[in-house]
Amino acid sequence: MTRKVTIMTLLIGMAVSAVIVVVTVLSSVNRQRIRAENLAQQTTTATTPLEIGYYLREYEGELAVFRGTSSTPFKRVDANLELMSDYDKILLHDGIFVRTEKELNALLEDYTS
Repeated sequence: MTRKVTIMTLLIGMAVSAVIVVVTVLSSVNRQRIRAENLAQQTTTATTPLEIGYYLREYEGELAVFRGTSSTPFKRVDANLELMSDYDKILLHDGIFVRTEKELNALLEDYTS
């Protein structure tokens, strides 16, 4: 009977040890995965260019296009601001933001046609 108890105790001890090893390995793998994800996110954030976009707004009595937060116009547009509605004048005074050149071209077409 003592031999059976000893063998059972030994087997239970080995099983508990195996569970501890498995949990430790999985925990370590999970920590490494989280570190890798954090590093990848930091790298992506650090190397992803900021979205610049364009602003269409009134500048010195003319319609002008600005890139990002620049205070100097990227392009001046031939459009008669006097013929625009008060609403459009207010929008252009504050500036209309678009993200892409395609959106900019559509906006310019609306205001110049």
